[in-house]
Amino acid sequence: MTVTAETGGREPELSCLIATTPWSGSQLLCQALRATRLVGDPRDYFNPFEVVTYSVEWRLLRPGHNHLPRYPEQEFARRYLAAVTKAAMGQGRVLSVNLPWSHQRWLARFARAAAPDVPGTPTRSDAAVVEQWFPRTRYLYLTSRDRVRQAARWYRGQRRGPAPAAGAPHPDFQEIRWIETLISRQDKSWVSYFQVH
Repeated sequence: MTVTAETGGREPELSCLIATTPWSGSQLLCQALRATRLVGDPRDYFNPFEVVTYSVEWRLLRPGHNHLPRYPEQEFARRYLAAVTKAAMGQGRVLSVNLPWSHQRWLARFARAAAPDVPGTPTRSDAAVVEQWFPRTRYLYLTSRDRVRQAARWYRGQRRGPAPAAGAPHPDFQEIRWIETLISRQDKSWVSYFQVH
């Protein structure tokens, strides 16, 4: 692994992955952690919609390119993971990343592309591959007790704008129920991940 060389010799003493689901309060937690400046800069570094933005900001893409390769190439994935390490690490050498379940799959893809399994050896678990890049990984599992309210926050968050006028249509309760089901599935996926790894 070349994390140390690629990050200027600064390897995290501890890596904290905030395992969560959308609208569970993780953004508030991340803001509070950022304010301390001790435990890193936890952001959604593996949100597939923001990887290009970070890549452009960190100058990881070739000039004139504003898109990622269809499959993460080894060299790009290594540079991206090294840039995340540099950006996400705080003064206390603690690295923090906000990681909703849907982003966890993206992180695992990048980590595998950056350090593929050696042919003829057993396939490593996602947790082992992630820990290769983020040493001494600890997971902070953040979940909401009230999934219905969490789903309603998610629903409202998607419809930000002016306050609804009198006579505006009522919320789509079927969509809120669908979001609640999605949250439940993501929570179960995290629980399964922890049981397996």
